Amino acid sequence: MAELSFCKQFLTTLDSRPAKLSSDYIADPKKHPAQPAYILPKLPNPKRKRGAAAPAGDGASSAPTSNTISVTLTPHRTPPAPLTISVEPTASVHDLKVAFAKHVGLGEAGVSKVKVLKDKRPVGDVKSVGELSKDAKTLALGIMVLGGIPAQPVAEKTVAEGKFGADVMKDEAFWEDLKGFLSQRVKDQATSEKAVKIWKKAWEQGAR
Repeated sequence: MAELSFCKQFLTTLDSRPAKLSSDYIADPKKHPAQPAYILPKLPNPKRKRGAAAPAGDGASSAPTSNTISVTLTPHRTPPAPLTISVEPTASVHDLKVAFAKHVGLGEAGVSKVKVLKDKRPVGDVKSVGELSKDAKTLALGIMVLGGIPAQPVAEKTVAEGKFGADVMKDEAFWEDLKGFLSQRVKDQATSEKAVKIWKKAWEQGAR
C-alpha cells in the first residue's frame, strides 16, 4: 500500500507541472553545460575530368579576341539603309541613337527624335547593349524617328551629265570650258576668245 500511495502522489505531482514549454520560455545559457564547438570536416575536392585536347590549329576552340557586339539599326521606314556598327557591351542605347542621328544627318539636336525599338517596343536610353544582346555577338534593333527622316540632299547634276554628242556643244558651258582650256594653252585671252567664236559660229552654221 505504501508503494501505491507513493506512485499516486508522484503522478499527481507530474500532472501539476506543464507538459510543454510556454511560447515565451527563454532558456538561460549559463545553466547549460559547456560544450566544444563542432566543426564540420572539409569535403574532398572532386576530381576534374580531363577532356580531349583540342588541335592547335582549331580556330573554333580559340577564345575571341574582341568583346565587341555587332549592332544593326534598321529604320522603320526606308531609306536610309540599315546601319551596322560594332560597339562594346557597355555602350548604352543613347550611344546608338547618337550614332544613327549622325549617320542620317540629324545632328545632336535630332538625337531626342530617335527611338530605339526591340521587339517593336521602345528601349530606355540607360539600357546597355550587353543587356539587350544577352551575351550574343550580334544584335538587331529597330529605329523610329519622330517626324520622319529628312530627305538626303541630292547632288546637283553637272552640265554635261546625261548629254552626249551634239547636245553637249549646244550648252554654253561647253564653250566656256573650251575657252578656259585654250587660254591655258595659248597664254592669250583675246586669241582664245577669237578662236572659240570662230569655232562656235562654224559649228552653228554646219549644224543647221
